[in-house]
Amino acid sequence: MPDQTSARPDKPVKREEETWDHCAACTTDTAPKDPDAPWIQCSPCHSWFHVQCVDLKDKDITRIKSYHCDKCAETRGPTTYHPPPRESGRRREKIDYAALNMGDTSAAHTHQHAHTPYLTRTFAPDHFPRLHGHELTSEYAHATGLKTPAVVPAEWNKGLNMKVPKLTVRQVAESVGEDVAVEVMDVPTQSSSPGWTLGSWADYYETPAAERDRVRNVISLEVSQSELAKDIVRPKFVRDLDWVDMVWPASAGPVPEVQLYCLMSVSNAFTDFHVDFAASSVWYHVVQGTKTFLFVPPTPANLRKYELWCLSSDQKKTWYPDTLTSSGSTQCVKVELRQGDTMCIPSGWIHAVYTPTDSLVIGGNFLTPINIPTQLELARIEVRTKVPKKFRFPKFQEVLWFAVEYYLREKPALEGKGYERLGVGVLAEYLWVRARKAKGFMEVSEKDQKGIRESIPGRIRDKAEGLARELGLWVHSLAPDEPLPEWSTIEDVVAPTKKRKSETKSQDKKRVKKDDTKSESEEQETWMFDCPACGVQGENLDDGSAMIMCERCQCWMHVDCLPKEKVPAGEGDEFVCSRSRSASRGSRFARLEGGRGFPRDGRASRAHLISPEQHMSHPARRDPARHRGALRPAPASAQKKDRDNSDQPTLSIPPSMSNYPKEPEFEQAKDEILSTLENSKLFEKEPELKKVLPIISIPERIIQFRVVWEGDDGKANVNTGYRVQFNSTLGPYKGGLRFHPSVNLSILKFLGFEQIFKNALTGLPMGGGKGGCDFDPKGKSDNEIRRFCQAFMAELQRHIGQDTDVPAGDIGVGGREIGFMFGAYKRIKNQWEGVLTGKGQTWGGSFIRPEATGFGLVYYVAHMIDYASEGKESFKGKRVAVSGSGNVAQYAALKVIELGGTVVSFSDSKGALVATGETGFSAEDIAAIADVKLARKDLTATFETRSNLKSGAFKYVEGARPWTLVKCDVALPSATQNEVSKEEAEALVDGGCKFVAEGSNMGCTAEAIEVFEGLRAKTEGKQCVWYAPGKAANAGGVAVSGLEMAQNSSRDKWSSEEVDRRLAEIMKNCFNNCLQTAEAYTDFVGLPSLQAGANIAGFVKVAKAMKDLGDFY
Repeated sequence: MPDQTSARPDKPVKREEETWDHCAACTTDTAPKDPDAPWIQCSPCHSWFHVQCVDLKDKDITRIKSYHCDKCAETRGPTTYHPPPRESGRRREKIDYAALNMGDTSAAHTHQHAHTPYLTRTFAPDHFPRLHGHELTSEYAHATGLKTPAVVPAEWNKGLNMKVPKLTVRQVAESVGEDVAVEVMDVPTQSSSPGWTLGSWADYYETPAAERDRVRNVISLEVSQSELAKDIVRPKFVRDLDWVDMVWPASAGPVPEVQLYCLMSVSNAFTDFHVDFAASSVWYHVVQGTKTFLFVPPTPANLRKYELWCLSSDQKKTWYPDTLTSSGSTQCVKVELRQGDTMCIPSGWIHAVYTPTDSLVIGGNFLTPINIPTQLELARIEVRTKVPKKFRFPKFQEVLWFAVEYYLREKPALEGKGYERLGVGVLAEYLWVRARKAKGFMEVSEKDQKGIRESIPGRIRDKAEGLARELGLWVHSLAPDEPLPEWSTIEDVVAPTKKRKSETKSQDKKRVKKDDTKSESEEQETWMFDCPACGVQGENLDDGSAMIMCERCQCWMHVDCLPKEKVPAGEGDEFVCSRSRSASRGSRFARLEGGRGFPRDGRASRAHLISPEQHMSHPARRDPARHRGALRPAPASAQKKDRDNSDQPTLSIPPSMSNYPKEPEFEQAKDEILSTLENSKLFEKEPELKKVLPIISIPERIIQFRVVWEGDDGKANVNTGYRVQFNSTLGPYKGGLRFHPSVNLSILKFLGFEQIFKNALTGLPMGGGKGGCDFDPKGKSDNEIRRFCQAFMAELQRHIGQDTDVPAGDIGVGGREIGFMFGAYKRIKNQWEGVLTGKGQTWGGSFIRPEATGFGLVYYVAHMIDYASEGKESFKGKRVAVSGSGNVAQYAALKVIELGGTVVSFSDSKGALVATGETGFSAEDIAAIADVKLARKDLTATFETRSNLKSGAFKYVEGARPWTLVKCDVALPSATQNEVSKEEAEALVDGGCKFVAEGSNMGCTAEAIEVFEGLRAKTEGKQCVWYAPGKAANAGGVAVSGLEMAQNSSRDKWSSEEVDRRLAEIMKNCFNNCLQTAEAYTDFVGLPSLQAGANIAGFVKVAKAMKDLGDFY
């Protein structure tokens, strides 16, 4: 390379544009006096510079890959560097106590952080409570769960019972010691600057701003053991809540030094988004200056995005809120603090800090007994993101074990402290699992086993498992009506002895079958509970009631909710739920996408039915990690074992459909589509398209193959794999892979056939297909699932490719399985291509995937409103009723708010949460709902996490859905199937609702649709209720899967804004397609039927393309 970073060559090669005889950055007067001073050459323009004149440091020179002078940097980008030496396994460097990433050395010539310009954006309004000092107490924390930041303004500080003297930076240096070394952060690069003492820092701080060479700050000076600490008293609420002070024994030595920090920053300092270690809470008092905080709530989705952002190599270039939604600032709250203000930052809140004016802050970190689950989860995230130990909460595991001793010794009263009682129960199970791992009862590496064992204090180590069990039993004694944590009843057994590796896996697996309550493979298994009677719905949901499964829709439901005459008399009797029966009779195309169920015409299942007593005594109930799927059909290998246990109910498997000549699911799909087409004018206007029906009904290709894989016991297992490549007229086959014992060709042909037309509605070049295997992930270890996925892909890879067939996930196939299969494909093919969708963000996935269905739903309805009002109306001013409280409901609501609408309801399986006033729900309220859903609580728990919900602005109505409780302009059923009945549809119409669009699949019953469609059909003009089916309205999810394919093909990564823009355009085209098709092929007097338009549009697009390609003539 031409770059030289030591000295000029004696005889450089002369180029016309090159200047090598003098430094381009200095004059004779400013040139270094040393004739041997080092030089460096600019790669683009070949000019030479004194290293001193371009302000390069020695430590930077050794890492320069390609130097660009200031002029060339404007067009060619900044200087590039070789990666710095790594001190850990992270993909980036470490910096401060909060484990922020160290920096971007391309910022070497700037005086501000790269993200500072983003502070001019508009952020969500600051609705955090402002409290008097006497109001911010431990009682307040226990009552509210300390879920949102709280600010005590300077004039209200008195009641905090806090002592913080007025200080200057010089006084801090003199009190702590001017010779004490201090870690100083260079703000533009977010890297540590070595060689500083408190004395030199005070000199720098006192330098006028215009004369400072760089923007720096000190954010990790812990002073609890210094003379300064003698003059400071923490707020009383902190002293009362500090878990370390509560549980740390004097015999264990000094407490972890995190209780008292002094933070000193000059103006324009910025600390990027982070979470304080182990999700500890923070108290923060501004002694002088001002501070600006940006807060993002720690919802499950936001934490997932935060984890991916932390691991991303592009972190320095990415503004974290932009990873959240198309407008992440709607979730980002800006808080301004003045001199004298005090703030409490609760556990887990993701935040960034900007310093408008020179400031000095006194504060500290503290763990609380209120936020135990969050603290444990963030500790896990720190492990997954490989945060170095020096940047984690010191002695965190020791604190947890000392807490066990404290609760068992003191047995404090926990009445009125629901958050603490819940957290202690979580803590007990968490530590019990770690104790089992330390003993070798659970499969971990020898290194991890040793580390876990050494993290347990010596005096506790040998009795750790028993102490954790005893704590679990004590917590249960405080609420004896709740189910006993069955893990706590498992007795100690002799620790496993060393075996040969082949023996250990198979034999230990039997021992830990009931013990491994945190098996990742089982936590990620997916099955659906969806009771049509009471509305309880969710993935992997088991509320302890007796359950029964309908084989047609493959959903579980409550036995107690069924009419007595519908409950099967016993094992082996057939059971079909009312929803599946009505779906078979209805005129609409009945299906439950993504595994929520599928109609089976003429077939019913043997009832998998057990009593509540059997349910509670079943081994599945004794193992919290396994109980969710335990009552489903067992794999064949398990049936004999179940039959041999006379005291346990027999679990049977539905007979395989592959031996039946009929394919009822597939026949149902064809009949439904044909009914819609024949009831339109399509075949009158274009009779030739009828020719395509027998052709389009036959898959282009069906691939069936065996999958042989090795179990942990070393034995060979075999399953049957399938890929139904149904139709590639519009593009590569596109559809999910399903791993479930019920998989057979009839089901896959049904789903693949439906996928053709749904994909066609997106307007993207995607055909239709479906695939999977009768493999049951339930009960399999991670290694077994990995080996199966690799064996499955060894055959499937012959038949797929980014231009041939692009599978995605489905039941039993999540991000983990996609990763295993993608890795296997890449190794076999020796190439990286976007052959699967649903990939992780760091290896080919797309932004906006979790939000896509909700956002797309709102975009679709926006066009309905615009068309019906002839451009005079929008979401602005509209009252919108939303059901459900999951991803679709949350993101749809956030988009409605962004577009100016008012969200007036949410719901869950137990009831509806509705607004009583005109303001509706805010983005903060939705974040609180997300927190509640993460904790698997009812929406009533939202009143405990958001103080404004107590003001009467909202009410929770048990046993109800929102449609009869609120008056609305728009209804978005987004929870589950058949959640809008005929009576509720009539109530919506009577309440003035004008637009109904399904965010869930089959959200309205056939009778409800008849109400909407009947009114539309007989109403002249456009002032009637207008219904949009889920097939079109919720197509945003599959649309973004198509956009992921496009990004992979172009080797590009689009921003959230770009993906969202394209999603909006797709939904616009989808609406116009449904509208224009309905206008062309159906009769109407006012508004055309979007239901008919959606069904016909998908078919017409594929059929005409097939004719153009010569598939029929």
